Amino acid sequence: MAKGVPSSRGWALLVVGAGVALAAPSCVSPTATRARQAEQRLQKAIKQLAATGAPIKATQLAKPPVPDAENAALVYQKAFAAMRVTRDYRDFTTNLSRGKLSLADPAVVARAERILKQNAAALQLIHRGANMPRCDFRLDWSEGAALTFPQFAPLRNCARLLGLKAIMLAHRGRVDDALAVCGDGFRVVKAGDEPILIGALVQYSIIAITSRSLEQILDGSQPSGSACRRLGTSVASIDLTRSLTVALTAERAMDMSLFDQARASRDPVKFVWELSGPAGENERPPKVPRNSWFVRWWLASDELMYLELMDRAIGDASLPYRKARHIEAEVEDRVRTHRGIPAPLMTAILMPVYSRSHAARDRAIASLGLVEIALLLKAYRAEHGGYPQSLQQLGGLNGRPLPTDPFSGKPFVYRREGAGFLIYSWGPNLKDDGGKVGKTQDEGDIVMRCGR
Repeated sequence: MAKGVPSSRGWALLVVGAGVALAAPSCVSPTATRARQAEQRLQKAIKQLAATGAPIKATQLAKPPVPDAENAALVYQKAFAAMRVTRDYRDFTTNLSRGKLSLADPAVVARAERILKQNAAALQLIHRGANMPRCDFRLDWSEGAALTFPQFAPLRNCARLLGLKAIMLAHRGRVDDALAVCGDGFRVVKAGDEPILIGALVQYSIIAITSRSLEQILDGSQPSGSACRRLGTSVASIDLTRSLTVALTAERAMDMSLFDQARASRDPVKFVWELSGPAGENERPPKVPRNSWFVRWWLASDELMYLELMDRAIGDASLPYRKARHIEAEVEDRVRTHRGIPAPLMTAILMPVYSRSHAARDRAIASLGLVEIALLLKAYRAEHGGYPQSLQQLGGLNGRPLPTDPFSGKPFVYRREGAGFLIYSWGPNLKDDGGKVGKTQDEGDIVMRCGR
């Protein structure tokens, strides 16, 4: 729940208290009129939304069918079954990619080799799936908000395995092969492309995992210029600009299904009460008649506010975080300061989920931009014997404009450091911290550093 927004339990009391008051005989007629008016406005809003082609039901989010022979999801599922991973393995690969473990330690090398050997069959399948153009895990979208996405955690493990393999290839001196493996790591991003917010977040996570592994490789080795440019071109083709728009549009359809479930439930107040999270041992939602005019008025007016605010969020989703960060405050303020009856309980529960999504997307965009520039810097060094004094000297290497920092709206900051270089993004705090990494994702800069 967003800071400053009343708890859903508190709002439930407002809803029920008002409902009891409005159940008095003298209030039935005015409440019925308000309910009918709200329902008519809601139906009109839904029809207008449907006319735009936007999904209004969860079942409309299903992907077009993909033949088995072309479906990477079937290959990935075989890879999931073949993977041998544990929590210790995840910690090990994360610490190695972040430079917290050293390959100068024979025990670290031995463990890495053992993990790769145990997952050799899975890695073959992951490489195959990553290079297939279409992927559909054939989810049952009719489950609506109850739908689960069991592929997401294994897909992150796929990225970790590829990152580990790439680091070990570079350790053996096969640096160009290591970059090719990282290319497959970035291609795994396609498999997380489900039209839902959690799918976008998984894609961002895969990008972060693969970028960390690549940074370790570039920090300690020099690939060929051609390998750097090849991977740079592949990374530049990943477009996340629309990912948030697509995700929020799908979330709206899923949440509209929740409103329908609330209306169809035997006890709508209890349904929404439980939707807001686990209750205390002695907490019980008061009862309001299911088909009361008040419940109909409440749910219709609540959904109308939700649709209005989501329309605003979706319309601004393509904006960079630096321009869209006001949305969070304005949306939360709109819900927090609402004093009318009935209270927008479901809107208060659902809307804050999306408040940090702009920053998460732009962190991923910044990571991709840093990777592309780092690869161009390495290509420049391979072909000129040293790094350039400024990023402007890279312009002729890729035939396209250099990416810019989504947080500053300016070029990424670049400077030489000893035999290597430092490049960084301002990050979500929208200020230049001199290349200092913060303790949290909201602090400091987003940094990529190469020592040589």
